[in-house]
Amino acid sequence: MPLAARGEVGAAAKAARQALVHHERLPMPLERARTQLVCGQLNRRQRRRNDASADINAALAVFDDLGCAPWGARARAELDRMTVRRGDGAQLTRSERRVAELVASGMTNREVGAELFISPKTVEANLSRIYRKLGIRSRTALAGLIDPLD
Repeated sequence: MPLAARGEVGAAAKAARQALVHHERLPMPLERARTQLVCGQLNRRQRRRNDASADINAALAVFDDLGCAPWGARARAELDRMTVRRGDGAQLTRSERRVAELVASGMTNREVGAELFISPKTVEANLSRIYRKLGIRSRTALAGLIDPLD
């Protein structure tokens, strides 16, 4: 994931796939599932939704079989991030909500990016969608609408 945090998602995906090959030789299903979850996250970031969904669902099945509720919750959260929400337009995705909360708490785009392991440019894109959905134009207005970290 350090490669992905630096924006080298392709290299990170390649490294994760190589790790999966090594996991085939080891009887460690939890570790394999965790790596598969990472592969799913990286596929999602590369907009390969089908591959991401397959990896995350496979990991989730192992987590559920092993009774690893925290890892299962993480996998479900990743699946939720891939879900396109339709509705009144004002509904924020979980990612947008998290960005909005951090910005409302007073963090800069760079600080939000570092906290969420995304680029400042991705934070800007999220903020544009958030502003449009909420019908606002500034961080001040956002802070008035969002209760940070509730």
